[in-house]
Amino acid sequence: MEFQNLANLEDVKDQLTTHPNRTYSSHRIEEISYITIHHSATPSGNAESFANYHVNNNNWPGIGYHFVILRNGDVQWTNRLEVTSFHTGGHNTGNIGICLVGDGEFTDIQIDRVVELVAALREDLYVPVRRVLGHNEHPEQSTACPSLDMDMLRGRIDSIDGREEEPGGNGGEDMNLPTQTLRRGDRGEQVRRLQESLMEAGQSLPRYGADGIFGSETENGVLEFQRKHGLAVDGIAGPETLQKLREVLTKASDVIHRVQVGAFTDRDNAEELARELREQGYDVYIRTS
Repeated sequence: MEFQNLANLEDVKDQLTTHPNRTYSSHRIEEISYITIHHSATPSGNAESFANYHVNNNNWPGIGYHFVILRNGDVQWTNRLEVTSFHTGGHNTGNIGICLVGDGEFTDIQIDRVVELVAALREDLYVPVRRVLGHNEHPEQSTACPSLDMDMLRGRIDSIDGREEEPGGNGGEDMNLPTQTLRRGDRGEQVRRLQESLMEAGQSLPRYGADGIFGSETENGVLEFQRKHGLAVDGIAGPETLQKLREVLTKASDVIHRVQVGAFTDRDNAEELARELREQGYDVYIRTS
């Protein structure tokens, strides 16, 4: 990837401290679907000092970030985009980490640079604005990082080119919802539509996802959805439940939904499912240990 239009970029990927015996794993460019913003929690520092700390104190293979943005606006490119570095616990595959030097107080030029950098990355990567997250916006993260107004940042990024395509923006007319009542034991395309709609509405189906089989996991997803929205709690996806799904999805354009893909014995199967879900607009993590 080239960053010809990005000001003050310095490529330091091959100049930083690395572990003598450990190396990061990698992901494919097409797997990248998240960009995560961090802060250093220090008043100063640079890629070299962070790499030294990550290797010598944390025993990591190398620096955890892909980019570091200094207080003066200089951007240091620290890892290849394909590197699965350590920066967001449990969510590093397909995730680019950008670190702003600072601890909640950032310079105007830093904010300008991170907006420009993310816009440049989005030129070639499939990363909708809603998937540009602060560290603390990912699941299971106990941190205040990046101590930054992410809604403001996403708004600025989105205003650059307006490429964001949000689900539900057409008023729900083209939603692929099921057209019949479904219950435990049903199978087929209608069940798969129900499962996809539940996940889009924020329900977790972590083991099987959209497999077209209405088993206990899907039933539990329906039960949870019904409880959440004040419906009759019977685990059956009937007319009222399907109508509520349509209403929720129509209003869901600004909501970040996360589907966690796991429990696969073959990683290629997980990646194939993840790609299919991303193409339909779902936010997908491939969980790693």
